[in-house]
Amino acid sequence: MPPEMRQRLVDASPEILDQIIISAKNGDMSACRLVLERLAPVSKASAAPVHIDGLEASETLSGKANCILNSIASGECPADIGATLIQSIGAVAKIIEIDELDRRISALEAAS
Repeated sequence: MPPEMRQRLVDASPEILDQIIISAKNGDMSACRLVLERLAPVSKASAAPVHIDGLEASETLSGKANCILNSIASGECPADIGATLIQSIGAVAKIIEIDELDRRISALEAAS
């Protein structure tokens, strides 16, 4: 947007805001929605944090996955959250595998 247009909008903003507020007070539902969306935006859905016993102490990815499964089985962790965590562990395992293959290939290339 050209700087001149931006400045014109900045200069007109107080009057525009006043008109939107007046329209909202007079029952204009579009103006009401606009005001509410700015004052109280709809919050995005998010899961509450969960604590899984033993997760930090587990040194292997399979150990961490077992901790998560135990937590799901005991009802401490919701199944959908646990499934997401286990999928994340799988993604990390693939990244580790790729890194390891890259190191091995580099070592073989350096040796030859």
